[in-house]
Amino acid sequence: MASIARVPKPRCGSPDAWPNDAGNWFRLYGNKNREFDEQGLMAVRHASINDRQSADAGRKFRWPQGRRPDDHPGLGDLGL
Repeated sequence: MASIARVPKPRCGSPDAWPNDAGNWFRLYGNKNREFDEQGLMAVRHASINDRQSADAGRKFRWPQGRRPDDHPGLGDLGL
């Protein structure tokens, strides 16, 4: 196996929040650590992730999965 490049990579792969069939919202909390090989393929993945129910009132992004609608406030507009 090629040597592992220990370079931070952006988080990807799973949604951060989602509703269950009853309409209750949940968020992912935890850590993901990944190492990639010289070809950019993931070689090692460690994750410690928990689901926590979250209040619907705390949600700032409200649109179906996909691109943010042009008329929805952006991160700066929401104070993030």
